[in-house]
Amino acid sequence: MAHDPHGRIAPRTAEDLRRAELVGPPWWADQRRAVGAGAGAALLFTGLFLLARAGWLRHRSTSDYPIEADPTLVAILAVTLGVMWPIVLVSTSRPDQGFRVRGLAALLALAVLVVGAIDLVTIGVWSLLMDGRAPTASTLLTMTSDPVALLTVGAIIVTTHAWSAACVVGFVRLTPLRLVLALPTFLAVIGLGSWRAIAAFEQPPSPITLLAWSLIALLGLLSLAVLALVDEHRSTRG
Repeated sequence: MAHDPHGRIAPRTAEDLRRAELVGPPWWADQRRAVGAGAGAALLFTGLFLLARAGWLRHRSTSDYPIEADPTLVAILAVTLGVMWPIVLVSTSRPDQGFRVRGLAALLALAVLVVGAIDLVTIGVWSLLMDGRAPTASTLLTMTSDPVALLTVGAIIVTTHAWSAACVVGFVRLTPLRLVLALPTFLAVIGLGSWRAIAAFEQPPSPITLLAWSLIALLGLLSLAVLALVDEHRSTRG
């Protein structure tokens, strides 16, 4: 195979494919890609929130009832941001399917925190534009003034991003065991995550709620890191 320092020539043997998957693009290029995807999603969902706030977002075009820009919508948008983010990172044109092998654990852990911070600021801006559409003592409306509320929203964001990323990493390097574990977990993030996020956003901030979400977020980050490190260990040995 010809020398190709910029990775423009497709690998032509199994060994070339394995080496290309192992090395991947530069680490910081992948980090910028991950953060850029999160920032783009936050911008897109801000547009949806503003449409709902203006009364222009409806369940269907013929409906007389607009979707309210309330805590329920914000919680659903927040969870969807976390679910959608790792899916956007999937790339069928790359041998590694968009998730590098070397350095993936550190890359995704950092990206989850950076993208989470972007989403936290985004949701904070949304909360300032609610105009009485949420209880004044709710976690959503007090997140800019109450540290417990702010940390609770942040923990919810990290939870959905970390667990969704772990599931997607499992899907792109699929085995029967990973399918059994990742599929119900992914569905739980969508279903249970939305349900409990709605409740957390609507209720007053609580240290117990913060603790519960923080523990789940830490477990998600740990699962993501372990899965990425296992993949790297197997690839470097294989």
